[in-house]
Amino acid sequence: MTQVQRQRIVCSKCTKPFRVKAELAGRRVKCPMCDTRLLVPKEATGEECPQAANASEAPPSGKSDKELLAEILGAFRRPFEGVRVSFTYRLMLLLVAGLALLILGIYLATIAAVGYFGYYHATHHYGLLFIPFRYIRLGGIFLYGAPLIAAFGVIVALVKPMLARPASSSSGVKLKPQDAPMLFALVDHLARCIDAPLPTRIEVDCNVNASASYATGWWNMVRGGDFTLKVGLPLIGGLTLRQLAGIVAHELGHFRQGTGTRVRYFALSIHWWLLMAGYHRDSWDETLAEHREDGNWFAEIFVILTWPCIALVRVFFRMLAFFSTLVISGMARQMEYDADQYEIHVSGSKTFGRTCRKLHELELALELVARQLRSSEHEFAALRDLPVRIVNEAKDLPAHEIKRVHAYMAGDNHGWFDLHPSPKHRIARAMAEEAPGILRSTLPASVLVKNFDKLSKRATDKMMRELLLGFV
Repeated sequence: MTQVQRQRIVCSKCTKPFRVKAELAGRRVKCPMCDTRLLVPKEATGEECPQAANASEAPPSGKSDKELLAEILGAFRRPFEGVRVSFTYRLMLLLVAGLALLILGIYLATIAAVGYFGYYHATHHYGLLFIPFRYIRLGGIFLYGAPLIAAFGVIVALVKPMLARPASSSSGVKLKPQDAPMLFALVDHLARCIDAPLPTRIEVDCNVNASASYATGWWNMVRGGDFTLKVGLPLIGGLTLRQLAGIVAHELGHFRQGTGTRVRYFALSIHWWLLMAGYHRDSWDETLAEHREDGNWFAEIFVILTWPCIALVRVFFRMLAFFSTLVISGMARQMEYDADQYEIHVSGSKTFGRTCRKLHELELALELVARQLRSSEHEFAALRDLPVRIVNEAKDLPAHEIKRVHAYMAGDNHGWFDLHPSPKHRIARAMAEEAPGILRSTLPASVLVKNFDKLSKRATDKMMRELLLGFV
């Protein structure tokens, strides 16, 4: 007796999965739970075409949003298999947590030691102020006051990064569900599949990257609350649905472990804070610079007195950042390997390799576009849709750039301080899994947003305003 082949689809209204005969592909059936009429998607081959469709293409003709949503959710053909956290990952988290606490202790102890030095000098060496001889007394005043000024400057320089706001940073365009209903539905479905928290905010920007971060900082980190998912529009425009779903699963996978996520966030927060304190200016630096430009004599004197202390403290922060980088970079690479497991199980081992290659092509395209914009002020001023331009540039990469892609993918391109493993190692691990993936779809990722071109212009306009008007 021949076994009837069946196909799994998900109702777009009640989201309940059910199976129908494979021969009904392309026809409408009723959901057994809510009686909604659904279009049965045609059986996919299981592997998407290597080239993603044009980002500006409309969704498949003749399909409503509900039908398209049913096709997207119906492309999930099997349940998600749990991903096991490796022992190496747990060990690295323990080491990094200890290192972060040690660095924090060194920082607080340094502040306390400098403060105690200033207090001890002020209370035990005040006799320098009462030397009887006039000219020697001036030297005594200097010997008494200089260490106090130095101690004060060092404490200000040490405390400043903790109190001052970082210099303004870029944010993405916040999406509403009506802007990208399919994207919100896909993220919601993936979060439930891998049992990850649902992001409370989804943003898009012009970067060739995706990230997930806590929305409002430390309190949410402790509480395990809201976080933001940010997706680069070049990914939506240049990848297939299957590839983008894998990337989103990768980012959600970072938030899958409760305690591990908090330790990682705590350690990386201290690490990035050290880097910012050692290498970047904050809001206090910018304010002082503005006052100096305006001819403020108090700001001028303050900078002259504290600049050596700030320079010395920045060297101190850089030393701490160097030692933290050694361990945290190892943990970050292990985190990427573990998050890769979610991507591999969603999109499949072979698709994972193609995604790595496509990401590097998009990064090279961004590099080429940036080079063109730097060489022509007219092109920079006329820029209106950077993500679309990146996607189009990636489709027509010159032969020598394609060779660069091949060389990068085949090379062992990571060192001690890299936060990401080399593509070669990541792809080798993915192929060893031999995972078919739970999502089978040949649709372009651009079907997830209502109007890719319009969204691309919004993100480009926001980026230009931030660059030209000082992050307004």
